[in-house]
Amino acid sequence: MTIPKGDPMTARTCCLFALSLCLAAARVALAEAEPPFRLAGYSQDHGTLMLDKSFVKAPLKIGAKSYAHGLGTHSNSRIEIALGADCGEFLAQVGIDHNPATQKQPGSAVFVVKVDGAEQFRSKVLSAGMAPVDVKVSVADARKLELLVDRTADGYIGDHADWADARIVALDGKEVFLSAAFQRQGLPEKAAVRAEPAAMAEPETRTLAEREAREILEDDWLFQADDAPTLLRIQQEMKWTRELAARLTSLSNAPDLSQELRELNELAQRIGPRASPSDKPALPSGLVAWWTLDELDGKQVLDASGQGCTGKLIGIGQTVSGVHGAGLALNGGGCVATDPKLSAIAKGNYTICAWFKANGTLMDIFGNGITNGHLLLVVNKDNRLRGHHWTDSSANAVDGNAAVADDTWHHVAQVVDGESISLYVDGKLDAKRKLEGVKSAANSPLLLGARSLASGGSRLRGCLDEVCVFNRPLAADEIKALHDKGRALLMEGRPSVVAQKADPGLYLAVRRVKRQIMFKDPSVDFSQVIFVDVPFSETPHESMHRV
Repeated sequence: MTIPKGDPMTARTCCLFALSLCLAAARVALAEAEPPFRLAGYSQDHGTLMLDKSFVKAPLKIGAKSYAHGLGTHSNSRIEIALGADCGEFLAQVGIDHNPATQKQPGSAVFVVKVDGAEQFRSKVLSAGMAPVDVKVSVADARKLELLVDRTADGYIGDHADWADARIVALDGKEVFLSAAFQRQGLPEKAAVRAEPAAMAEPETRTLAEREAREILEDDWLFQADDAPTLLRIQQEMKWTRELAARLTSLSNAPDLSQELRELNELAQRIGPRASPSDKPALPSGLVAWWTLDELDGKQVLDASGQGCTGKLIGIGQTVSGVHGAGLALNGGGCVATDPKLSAIAKGNYTICAWFKANGTLMDIFGNGITNGHLLLVVNKDNRLRGHHWTDSSANAVDGNAAVADDTWHHVAQVVDGESISLYVDGKLDAKRKLEGVKSAANSPLLLGARSLASGGSRLRGCLDEVCVFNRPLAADEIKALHDKGRALLMEGRPSVVAQKADPGLYLAVRRVKRQIMFKDPSVDFSQVIFVDVPFSETPHESMHRV
């Protein structure tokens, strides 16, 4: 700036104006250097907090979406952020990072956001391959923000958790990425990672009233059922309650459970009859295996065809509402191994069909390997089916056209005859190619939700129902009829949709009876217990007790 000569007032005014410009620039620089929040501390069980990278130092990616900014962490982890007065909102997208490690050994986790110690967001269980979940939480007038990642029943392997695009929106609308702010501030030394930050205040404690304790316990029960306990889930709880009662009544000093069992029987009358194989539509000829997946008998998956091809659940699976009755949910770690004699179908003509639902890619629907004599149907990376039938000279891969990984039920079929391999989606021919080579049968069991018992990297993260194997190629109209009957059940609300109806009151009533029975276990002294949650064997996640 040029200062005019001869006029002291003008010169003074210009100097003051220049000074004000400098101060304004300094304020802008200060605002850019000092965001309205700071990292107070963090801890995680494995590794170190990553900025703008995943846990394995790769670009952040959740499902099919990539991100330039965000935090990469691992279960169990906790990030505490001290908030200033200008903070308005916390935004992010969360999920398990999509990378080679999580594809090989998929993990799962639950994401939690707390504001001033109060929980404001809790995700459902998020698994590898699932789409990102939006997080939007108000932090206005708050002083502390906590970001937590908790591991689930499948352990900690593959729990690479991303807080993608994590940012604070100031009251003036300006957004600041957490990773950028932490980069400027600097992360604590690794030695300090596992320690609780010194600035964290000891929380106040008090004795809960009986009503408060009951509400907390029942809120936790509802969380275990995703806050919407279906009739199918309630039937499962009743089954587990009866199993608990049977164990106690088999003891030499068995308690009297007659009152509790009467209550349970009265509650059971509020649920209609379950679907059975006799209720289901008739199937075409040539049926050699039929897994309705309506109910697991321990780890056994019963065959409704009458051919004795009982399967076995390997790993973790959970009964959920299906197309007709119940279906089986797999989390990427489990699968069903069927009777080895079914592998012989690969040397002849066959049809394998199923209802399935998933929202990820690069997953197996069914198969038994990837060499001569094997077959395989997968959801490929382009969200479409890919079928295979390996012969002595070709994999006979055929790529479908219809998108199937959209978290809705689809009927799929792989049909092989003497000349071709065909794929059907929702009753329509989706793709077909000429079959090359000589067919044979490998000595590997057909797996539902996987291709190999030795490798778990591509196992299904989704649901299956009504899986059928025929020893002949079904005609197009037969496959269409199978789809149309199942689709009609979904549209009519029979009985799978009925099974999806939520009844929290009935669910809590069953859980209360279950708890009463547990307290009568003569081998346990409950005199000093405040309150306890009851685990069940199918989902180890619920083995977490509140004591």
